[in-house]
Amino acid sequence: MMRRVGIAFAVIAVALSVTALAFAAVKQVSGEVVMVNPNLKTIVVRAQGQDWSFSVEPKPAETLSRLKPGDKVTGHYADSGGKLTAQTIKKGEALAGGEGEASLLTRDASSCLWYRGYYVMPAMREEEKSMRERADMSFEFVGCIELRQMLGIRVETERQLANFLRLVPLDCVYYHTHGSLLRHRYRAGMYSNDFATWAAIEVRDRVLGERLAVLDPLDCETLADLRGTIIAVIEDHLRPMTVVPRVVHGEPFDFIESQIVAVPTGVKVNSLVDFRRTLSEVEDSTVYYHALEARVRLTRRQNDFSVWLKDGLGLPGLAAKVEALDPYTGGLERVRNQMLAYCDEVLAKGDDL
Repeated sequence: MMRRVGIAFAVIAVALSVTALAFAAVKQVSGEVVMVNPNLKTIVVRAQGQDWSFSVEPKPAETLSRLKPGDKVTGHYADSGGKLTAQTIKKGEALAGGEGEASLLTRDASSCLWYRGYYVMPAMREEEKSMRERADMSFEFVGCIELRQMLGIRVETERQLANFLRLVPLDCVYYHTHGSLLRHRYRAGMYSNDFATWAAIEVRDRVLGERLAVLDPLDCETLADLRGTIIAVIEDHLRPMTVVPRVVHGEPFDFIESQIVAVPTGVKVNSLVDFRRTLSEVEDSTVYYHALEARVRLTRRQNDFSVWLKDGLGLPGLAAKVEALDPYTGGLERVRNQMLAYCDEVLAKGDDL
């Protein structure tokens, strides 16, 4: 009997709380989407000149997948005893004179929005402020174009390949190794450099092709070291052979050199939020310039992204993650996507990795 009474009181209490929520004052909020990541269920909205970070859980995330940076969103939420409950959210400007239009969320990190199965964390916490602060040293995004020149050197055997590789300019070595990333957006091809591709596909020497493909050009400090490493692999492969592999039905190898010309985009950022948004929009050549060109040809030994994240924003953990990314595993697009994911993680937790 007592158990039934207890259950009845519990049901009444729930009903009263739902009723109180239904009569809570409905407020309106409007802002602009700055960043959205449906995979990580995170979104940043700018309202009243300030960025607000939201973590959205649990699944599904269809609402986030329909939003993009720059979208205007308007929502209505109820405040019942300090608990904020969202009732609607959609694209579009806020209606003039809406109640509560001046306040997006409170700074009370314990309160949250509840919207169609989502728990939405409100207003940025104090420890998240540094993620939005402007750095004294801005980051300027720079793109690039590649100018190619045929050297007029064509080889048909693997021995000729090694011999002429000793003579060609280092810009030629760069083109056939690091430069291949500019020509493959998502991955650096089945083989990571042109020498490996030619040996495996045109000469049909899969053994040499595989040996050249496993070389990581970033392991060599200079282009001269890279050239020496490639020549050593070819000579070691040919040493036990009595017949030098050559092109029979394939195409000869043409040596090409290239020059990379920097093209300023005119875009400078001073915060992680702006950096993340711009990174998602720039062309692949911009990612290439800062991740590869600066590190290899300009001999900075670190990519520009990691240097600025560490020295400009004071995020050594995030910088280390970015520096460790290998563009030869998946190509430039994988580097971009992984960097975006790391930035989202920092923005969501409000602290360095």
